Amino acid sequence: MNESSANPSGAQVVAMQLLQQSGVLQPARIIVDLNAEKSNDQSTFQQVIAAIQADEPLAKRVIYLANSAWFGGNIKVNKVAEAFGRLGTTDFYKASVAAALRYHLGDGEENSLWWQESETIAHVCEMTAQQLNPGLVDAAFFAGLFRDCAVPLMARNVVDYAYLVEDALGFSPGSVQIELECNQTDHCTVGAAIVRALKFPAFYADAIQHHHAQTLSGVESEEAKQLLAILLLGKRIDAWSDKDIVAFYSEPSDARLMSEIAIAFRLTKGALDDVVVEMLRLYGLRRAHG
Repeated sequence: MNESSANPSGAQVVAMQLLQQSGVLQPARIIVDLNAEKSNDQSTFQQVIAAIQADEPLAKRVIYLANSAWFGGNIKVNKVAEAFGRLGTTDFYKASVAAALRYHLGDGEENSLWWQESETIAHVCEMTAQQLNPGLVDAAFFAGLFRDCAVPLMARNVVDYAYLVEDALGFSPGSVQIELECNQTDHCTVGAAIVRALKFPAFYADAIQHHHAQTLSGVESEEAKQLLAILLLGKRIDAWSDKDIVAFYSEPSDARLMSEIAIAFRLTKGALDDVVVEMLRLYGLRRAHG
């Protein structure tokens, strides 16, 4: 048990109360089941495949993702079992968690563009991890996917939160402080609580808790620092993809953050700049063929 679990802050207590009152975790139990299956080396995923197939909206979304460009869907599938057979354990797990997050924790089709962007950021973080630390590819995907998962939940269940949504989806650390002042908790804390409740590794929650930060100093372990760095950089890759290269690092805080990220991965600043340029190239290609 980590320190935040043993001694929850006031914001964490309010976050857990929100999750309990909303009842949102019960429909999302399939994600807990997926995590259990993934951790079992002997699992065939048969029970979870059957459960997904029996849930029509969830099955439809899993099949859609399996056939999408992000998962290399050259051979089309029509059933969940076929998706598992073509994707393999790791990508089936990712697609199923992404689908379940959208339909059992989010708003389904009601915020389809928002969820599409969230899934895109997850893949950008995954690609960023491939460049910086391939051992964190899966963690990067889920950190990107869950980073703002609390926003639609809070928009539905917290009075006047809709006015805070735009800032919550941006970069500013100030937006988190405004949320705390208005609601005694914030979407970073609620998102981290969701990730813990769904039985993901603890360092995922650490990164999500700090995903509005402009520094890596808020997390302690090397693993958490690197995951947070990937999360912060992945979001910026998406934002920078539509800008001229001269606009990068235009904010002093971004320049300082990039220096910290370089240190976290034991890179020179020049080597990290090369990674950013390569990421923008790869992301552009994926978008062009998406």
